[in-house]
Amino acid sequence: MHVLFRRRANRTSVRASRRAEPERRQLFSVWRTLRVPQSWLTTLQIGEVKGPWHEFPRYILNLATYHIETIYEELPNLERIIFRTAMPCDKDQAVLMSVKDRIVSLPLDCSSKMAWLADVTLSRLRSLTLRCDNRKCCLIAALPAAPMLRVFRMGSRGMTLSGTVMYRQFLSDVRYMDLCGFISPNLLSGLLECSKSLGSTRLTTITLHCTMWVAAKDLLALARLPHLAQFEGDIRNDRTPNPASTIAVLRDQLAALDVVFPALISVESSPLFFSLLAHTTLPALTTARVLQRDTKNRDLALPTLPALKILEVFCTRNFLYVIRHDSIDLLSQSWPARLPRLSRFVCDTEYAILPALTHPELRDARLAVSVWNQLKPSTAHLPNATRFELTGDTPLHAIMDGNSSCLIMSLAVLTCSMPRVAHLDLNLDYLSFPAVADLTRIAVANVTCKRAMTVAHKRPVRVDCPVRLPVLDDPSSAAQSASMEELRLVYTPTNAQAWAIVYATSVASAVLWPKRVIVEVVSASDGVVDVDVARIGLLVTWLQRNGPDSVQDEGIEIRVRGPPEQVEKLRAKVQAFSATAALEVVVVAVEDESR
Repeated sequence: MHVLFRRRANRTSVRASRRAEPERRQLFSVWRTLRVPQSWLTTLQIGEVKGPWHEFPRYILNLATYHIETIYEELPNLERIIFRTAMPCDKDQAVLMSVKDRIVSLPLDCSSKMAWLADVTLSRLRSLTLRCDNRKCCLIAALPAAPMLRVFRMGSRGMTLSGTVMYRQFLSDVRYMDLCGFISPNLLSGLLECSKSLGSTRLTTITLHCTMWVAAKDLLALARLPHLAQFEGDIRNDRTPNPASTIAVLRDQLAALDVVFPALISVESSPLFFSLLAHTTLPALTTARVLQRDTKNRDLALPTLPALKILEVFCTRNFLYVIRHDSIDLLSQSWPARLPRLSRFVCDTEYAILPALTHPELRDARLAVSVWNQLKPSTAHLPNATRFELTGDTPLHAIMDGNSSCLIMSLAVLTCSMPRVAHLDLNLDYLSFPAVADLTRIAVANVTCKRAMTVAHKRPVRVDCPVRLPVLDDPSSAAQSASMEELRLVYTPTNAQAWAIVYATSVASAVLWPKRVIVEVVSASDGVVDVDVARIGLLVTWLQRNGPDSVQDEGIEIRVRGPPEQVEKLRAKVQAFSATAALEVVVVAVEDESR
């Protein structure tokens, strides 16, 4: 059980009743006591409370240093101490020395006057976290001796470790490293150089944040770590221009190793990390995240990954300004051979070139609209894909870049290349429908839309199905002008949920509307489908909101194929809500396909 005691000045801790006396309310704001058995306490936080120094200086100091010599006896189950205050060095040392044989976890706010750490031996310490909250550079000259240390984190600004602390025993025992800093980019390199035998290193996880990155040459050492399972970090040469000859030499050196990352399961890094390993095989890698940080055009040449299941490609984003990247070529033609078990592919960056998307095992795909629009039915083939999502488009990008999401093109590829898709997710802000010929009907069982979308048409539209909205190429032709006399919707058991997308859209004022709206109810093998009348009601509401007077005068005609008794049943259901609607809804029985 973790118990955290906080005492704040000039701030109420408990919301007192409005009827409480002022004296009683002030008493609750300053003094509160929680009594628990001593055996319950496993974590003790020693922290400085910010407040008027002229009122509470001695109180705060006493809270941090009172009865230091009795902590070991008073708290028999204490395993973790959190230092969140800058106490005098002798006080910090006294607290640690009193519990040095029991502490398992130690988050420590460091200062440059903590050289005494080298004289402390924490025999049971397994997790050490170093922080530095001030803005000045904090040089840590030593680390405590911790033979059981497994987790090491350094997360703060202005902190660096001198070379004297990088000794072999420290690296050989640590299994998890989480580093964040701005002063020492060569920290990991120093650790690797101090390790005499990489074969005995137990390091399993490396996480680098902010400007912490690894030099490309250090991949030679990292690749030989026998237990490294997770790596998250950037490659330094990805941020500065590097001659192609140097990249080729490093790639050949990595390919010459007997084993490369034998235990690596998950990695997040820049494209250069994967390109340097293009001629190798990573046998255990199952998740790969490619983070596009730089603005240089670079090909993503993946190594052979026989166990990879998830591949994700992202780019850096900034909420204050738009970061423009040169497009990265994904080189996806080789994926079926190099990634035989790939089941999920995510590409959330619009700065990517996807020449083809063909894979027999891919089940789940999420792509940015600009990437998806590059594909054609001839370059995409995902026979076993069951889920597809479009994302990453906004009205601003659609207007400025002219690359808005095209539902017709997407569904055309779905129809020809993804016959088993059962879930279509449109996580978009803006939909537009350019001029195309026609589209084969696709049956999508589940269609969701997370946002309200705006539908814009550059030319008149004829709707044949809620999930396929073809636009006429030449509205002036007689045949196509005749087809604009009616707006045809097809209702099937598989596209019923797609009607919610139509209901969430609004139509641009320049669209030339037809005069009639026809809904065709496609019958199943055992007769007429049980139409969801509520969705027909959505269509009525949508037409009343967007349709012109000509549509409202003509009304809606529902054509049904099936036995007369089922047609009458449907007609009775429709009349229940058509009586209150401004549009007239008529149910008509259709005998043959030609009618």
